Amino acid sequence: MGRNPRLESDHFKKEMDHFISPNSLFTSVDRERVLERIDGAKKRKRWWGKPGLVLSLLLLFIVSGTLYGVVQTTVDRESISAKYVMSHLAIGMSKVEVHSILGTNFTEVEQAMDSGPIYTWNRYDFPDEKGYVFESTMDDFDTEGVRSGKMGMQVMVHYDGERLNGYSLIYQEENGKTVIRSVRGDDIQVIPVD
Repeated sequence: MGRNPRLESDHFKKEMDHFISPNSLFTSVDRERVLERIDGAKKRKRWWGKPGLVLSLLLLFIVSGTLYGVVQTTVDRESISAKYVMSHLAIGMSKVEVHSILGTNFTEVEQAMDSGPIYTWNRYDFPDEKGYVFESTMDDFDTEGVRSGKMGMQVMVHYDGERLNGYSLIYQEENGKTVIRSVRGDDIQVIPVD
């Protein structure tokens, strides 16, 4: 048989009336405060007394947040362009800032040249053809893939410690020519790929 909160409340008030007599030190204000606190405790108990409901709501928030993040990342990865990269990447950014722009789906590659300073290199591939993969552990660009349209764009970033020291990207310009754009500090080079 289910409990009737209204009957319980009325019963409790009658018990309180018997307990608090007209000659007691409690006033009607005190009585109302006690009843308000008890009602508040019952409401909290009703909410927390149902762990299944609370856990379901928490799970709903976690799942919806995760799905939003996945969908947002997918949308961002599909809509990224060379123009976007050039306007958002800046020398001196932290790795976290670069990851917020390009994502965390990168390949760590080795520096081909042995001379000069040693940097940490990461390559981001943005293929246009589904399932297309460029396999190289060196800091090489997929010039054939970009020319043929299988690879939409590649971005190579290098860090000096935790800061972005420079980046290069290979992509097709609007006129169809494939170029490599290299940025190191204030030095920007655009190299046509034949």
